[in-house]
Amino acid sequence: MNDIIYTDAPVEVETALTRSVPVNISIHDLVKQNKKTRITIMIDQENLDFFRKEAKVHGIPYQTMINNTLTATRAAIQN
Repeated sequence: MNDIIYTDAPVEVETALTRSVPVNISIHDLVKQNKKTRITIMIDQENLDFFRKEAKVHGIPYQTMINNTLTATRAAIQN
């Protein structure tokens, strides 16, 4: 993978990128469905738009796709 230099990004973005962990996840893993617990969460509008669009393409609830993304991220961090 090539190194990318983000010269115009705010410091918070640079910090987040240096702490980020690559997640290898397939679309199949993102569309799995499991038992859920209802919560309230604040999420960036562009993230919400992305998940709504992708979930619609794959015919699943966008909340399920968000949850499965969190599951994959957690698994990557724990390994």
